[in-house]
Amino acid sequence: TVVSNYDTYVDLVEDFVYNIAEIIDQFENERDNGIGAINSGYGKLKATLSWNFYADIDLHAIDPSDSHIYWDDPNSVTGGYLDVDNTYGGPGAIENIFWEKAPDGDYIIFIDYYGESWENDKCESGTCTVSVYYNGHGKTYKVYLQPYEYEAITAISLPSGTFYEETSRSIDIKL
Repeated sequence: TVVSNYDTYVDLVEDFVYNIAEIIDQFENERDNGIGAINSGYGKLKATLSWNFYADIDLHAIDPSDSHIYWDDPNSVTGGYLDVDNTYGGPGAIENIFWEKAPDGDYIIFIDYYGESWENDKCESGTCTVSVYYNGHGKTYKVYLQPYEYEAITAISLPSGTFYEETSRSIDIKL
């Protein structure tokens, strides 16, 4: 009886390990194919950063309440939320900030090359894509980023949905 129970337990453990391995493989495939962007939050206002090189790139937003949303403070009093924070980078990497109901006012979106990938300690340079959507309409920006740089992407004013291509008013950002 003890031997037959042992075999049953071994089978259960092997099945469990196999299932965990499948979940990990699925997660890695989704990450590598950028599926995280599809599964990220959305609302009246959404900003999504994507990149395909190994580095920890951070998406930041400053909203009308002067809340600074980023990895260390992912929630704002206005309902803004950083729901995807990627510290590994690599193929399909994304970060995402969104507001289900964004209050009127000015929003500033910028990115920061925080450091090396937490996965493999690589510190690569490359092109980052930032897409900002308001009520389903938006703009996409491409920026080449090198280690430890930050770049103002855009400012958007609500409720008009006006994007400010000239980001000089947002350059004085204290990180």
